[in-house]
Amino acid sequence: MSDDGWMRLVNNTTGNDCYVYAQIQLAAGAWRFGAELDEPVGTYAVNELRFIRLSPTQEMQRAEWDGTPGRLVTPANVLSDAATVQLRLMVGPKAGDAVRVRRLFVMSEEDYQHMVDNNIEWFDGDGIVAGGGVLPNGLSPHVDRRVLAVVA
Repeated sequence: MSDDGWMRLVNNTTGNDCYVYAQIQLAAGAWRFGAELDEPVGTYAVNELRFIRLSPTQEMQRAEWDGTPGRLVTPANVLSDAATVQLRLMVGPKAGDAVRVRRLFVMSEEDYQHMVDNNIEWFDGDGIVAGGGVLPNGLSPHVDRRVLAVVA
């Protein structure tokens, strides 16, 4: 991780399914997964952000990428019940392909729409008031206890 918050992902092999992931438990509801992406090195993964429900395994809505730097967000992924999910960051299929990412998030559809409606580009949690606590999986809750969490 660089001082400015970028994490560099580099493929050290050749293959079409190369990624890093975070595995977390989410409550029933509609969820968005997003990140800020920098310009790729080499080829890039078209399906850059993937939202995978586990048990049973089901790939849900993913975010398609054209290699343009900026924010990328999945469509809303609806879970009818609480579930464990993998949030995958893909990297290009060739050895040496790389991408830098930062500002990863998973949040409810309601909170995402609230951010969009109010022209909020990013929040880093510095405004969280004391007493908010930390969830068991290490994610920090939003001040008013609605689900809004930053995964990295």
